[in-house]
Amino acid sequence: MFHAEEMVKVRISGPKNLMKEIIGSLYDLNLLHVNPFKKKENDFFNSGNSFDEASEYSKTLVELRSVIDLLKIRKSKKIKKIENISQANARFVKIFEEVKFLNSELTGLRKEREAIKRKLEEPVLNLNVKPFLLKGYSNVKLFKGVCQSDFEPELKNEVKSYYLMGNNEETANAFILVVPLSEEEKTRKILLSHGFAESEIKFDESKKELESMLASVRKKIRLKRKELRAIKKKHKLFINSFEQALTQLNEKAEAPLQFASSMRSFFVNGWIPAESLQKFENSLSLAAKKRIHIEKFDAGEKAPTKLENPKPTNAFELFLDLYSLPKYYELDPTVLFSITFPLFFGFMLGDVGYGLLVFLISYTGLRLLKPGKQLKNLLTILLLSSISTIFFGFVFAEFFGVEFVHNPLINRVHGITQMLLISVLVGVLHINLGFVLKAVNGFAKHGLMGAIEEGISWILLELGVALVILENFGMISFGLISGGIISLIALVLMVKGEGFAGIIEIPSAVGHIISYARLFGIGLSSVQLALIINNLAGQHIWNGITGFIIGLIVILLGHAINLWLGVMGSFIQSMRLHYVEFFTKFYKGNGIRYMPFGWKRGD
Repeated sequence: MFHAEEMVKVRISGPKNLMKEIIGSLYDLNLLHVNPFKKKENDFFNSGNSFDEASEYSKTLVELRSVIDLLKIRKSKKIKKIENISQANARFVKIFEEVKFLNSELTGLRKEREAIKRKLEEPVLNLNVKPFLLKGYSNVKLFKGVCQSDFEPELKNEVKSYYLMGNNEETANAFILVVPLSEEEKTRKILLSHGFAESEIKFDESKKELESMLASVRKKIRLKRKELRAIKKKHKLFINSFEQALTQLNEKAEAPLQFASSMRSFFVNGWIPAESLQKFENSLSLAAKKRIHIEKFDAGEKAPTKLENPKPTNAFELFLDLYSLPKYYELDPTVLFSITFPLFFGFMLGDVGYGLLVFLISYTGLRLLKPGKQLKNLLTILLLSSISTIFFGFVFAEFFGVEFVHNPLINRVHGITQMLLISVLVGVLHINLGFVLKAVNGFAKHGLMGAIEEGISWILLELGVALVILENFGMISFGLISGGIISLIALVLMVKGEGFAGIIEIPSAVGHIISYARLFGIGLSSVQLALIINNLAGQHIWNGITGFIIGLIVILLGHAINLWLGVMGSFIQSMRLHYVEFFTKFYKGNGIRYMPFGWKRGD
């Protein structure tokens, strides 16, 4: 529970002609976390080659997943076993060609639609010129488009005769200009100097005709989409099933790339859970007809991490997924996280009303939404945190900011000094728990001296400093000498265990303790905002129907916003206190996730 599941390192070796059978058995067992072979200069073995069929599987998978993306097919747990892969492949080829053809037509129609829309957006089209008036001339040049500035004054000076329509604000600077052919080049230079952008409009296309063409193209697009939806509906189950089967075959076909191989033999290294070792050996030996050899070793520091936590605490593994998994030999802080995170969250939000709302929202989400793993974990965390919020709501006697007991156990608004001291005391306890865990990690890795140098030294330093402070306040008479000696011993042990980097971290440790004051600060801001909302609503709610409605809106909207801010603030700050203040005392992370070779639907 506080450690990753125990692993055993294994090496499997055997004749090369059995490799395909062994890979199939390993895949079905879904237990071996493969350690890919890396060739060294003096190695007799080379990396293996994928099986011949791998390239064909990969090519088909690319096409298959492009169809899945195009048809927007979601993965489903409902799968039909593919009995004959050749027949399935022939069926998919027909589907692929049909989808490819429809998509090509759809792409062309979309381009046509955009071209028509661009034409309809042309300002020149709004000049309402009769098309027949602008066709059939051989001795004039027609310019149509938009200029950024007024070109007509310059045109008057340079061009002897012309006909101009538009070129004003009403037409969005769009114009039609007709000049003699002899004036074409001169006119073009004038227009270009004023930012001329020529229109693509052909005057045999009226606005009405373009709108009719657009409607026709849109209808064709809808029909093509309907055909694609029909294909999706008809073949969705098959496509999902074929994708699963092909993925399995491809993974098996490419597995030899991670094996070591010679002319006649192969071997592969990896890890399996210790509790599954016997099953693993028996199944593999049976599949290989006892023609393989399995060696067993200690897991070692580089073993993968498989977390093992009971429900509902395993929901808090979400925080390790977001941060980093523990190394194989490190303590798993998930269970501790499942206790301290809800307590911090509840202490900050600390209101019975808000706690009940968070409980209802998270419980309803778990029951009705059928959430995926990540969302389910998040809702479970909020559910547990809401229980803590309700508990502290009774401690503070607060219900949506209203104090429902005259003398609560702790008054957040008036007991500022008390709340601040509690917050700092929680920080001291939490951080020292981190040092204890650091000592446990040190013991696991380096024995007793490792525990003393890496974790206990910090606690000794705190004890020494505390004794000196107590004597300065006149509370004891032996603190200065004894505290100084203990502190010096602690510093020597710290330097021996962590180097001078440990001493450099002392000021940050003090800052981390003070940082726990946010436990009080976030909660105080939440309750103060709740009081403001209640007071503001109270000014209106008894002033007739209109006042009642305004007051009700203020209460509902105000408390909804405050709840959102309170939940987000409590959640983020609780995470921060663990990641920054707590984890840095003992947790290195960067563990390798246990990912066994085999089919895992939904991973």
